[in-house]
Amino acid sequence: MSELEHAYHAFLLQHPEIKASLAQGLVNTRALARLFIKAKGYSLRQTEAVVAMIRRSPPQKLQPGINLKVFAVMKVSTKDEIAILDYSKSRETVERIRNLGGLIEYDKNETLKVIIGAHTLKIIVDHTAAKKIKDALGKHDLRKQYEHISEISLLFPESAHEQRGIVAYVTSQLLMHGINLQEVLTCTPELLLYVDESQSLKTFEVCKRIKNGY
Repeated sequence: MSELEHAYHAFLLQHPEIKASLAQGLVNTRALARLFIKAKGYSLRQTEAVVAMIRRSPPQKLQPGINLKVFAVMKVSTKDEIAILDYSKSRETVERIRNLGGLIEYDKNETLKVIIGAHTLKIIVDHTAAKKIKDALGKHDLRKQYEHISEISLLFPESAHEQRGIVAYVTSQLLMHGINLQEVLTCTPELLLYVDESQSLKTFEVCKRIKNGY
């Protein structure tokens, strides 16, 4: 595969909406070539070469569509003033996590989510509880604290376990609308999205559009 072909396939991965349209035969080849050339900063003198490359590329396969009916019954809710604490992973910090549950007042709907990765761990809490968590874990492993985060909860029916592509569909829609996801958590049948509060309303509107089927 040539360097041009590698760049083209990477371009399609960045634009799933174009890939889907190609699979349905809805894309004008020359218009796509011009868009690709502009995005990559190539010379317009390469237009014919790009057109030829696109035409000889293997046709995109249209994957079985997701059943959009599952979105019609999902419940969308939001919660603001969330903080995300980003820690380096150490044995000491992991051991101290065991005691965090007692610091959270669940009867007041306080948030506590713990994600442990291979090298880092993140604590998602209400802004008002962030100081308690930092005091309990210590600050020497704290890499960064993200403030003014919104949590958008998408709650699906239990049948969501049997549906394919739910996360991919939601995240691709948010990508197309310029939403930057800080974190994504799944606890099927619930999908949790974390965005900066400045994008909270837009994210909520996109999710409502998904729910309403437009």
